[in-house]
Amino acid sequence: MIRSFSSPDATFLKAPARRYLARLSGVMALYFAALFAINLIPSEDWPVLFRGLFVLTPALAAVLIVPVVLDLVRSRDEVQQRIFTEACLVSLMIVGLGSFAYAFLVDAFGWPQPSLYWVWPALIGVTGAAQCVIKLRYR
Repeated sequence: MIRSFSSPDATFLKAPARRYLARLSGVMALYFAALFAINLIPSEDWPVLFRGLFVLTPALAAVLIVPVVLDLVRSRDEVQQRIFTEACLVSLMIVGLGSFAYAFLVDAFGWPQPSLYWVWPALIGVTGAAQCVIKLRYR
């Protein structure tokens, strides 16, 4: 049976996924607000301690993502939890060992050093790609 998008009983996301999206949207709004604030509010003349805390506000907002993701993973069945865990391990190894190996190339050949801003998105991206591949084993 195919349901139309306008069907009143069509539920495309289960409650845990809807809760996850709502909570993640709130945290991401806070993150982007903090990101804009540190780029728009001049803080060069602030005392070092206050400026340090101020520029860390996006990272502090990003920390709030952790319980949101953990709640989503805990709402899944054991197979989905295992897939997510394996994907995280694959991501950890690929990004970690890739960064480690690249550091040797930077030292040996003077290659450009990428910003550490890219570590978090790389971990998330590789985790997502790994989940897609790992799910194929369970079909």
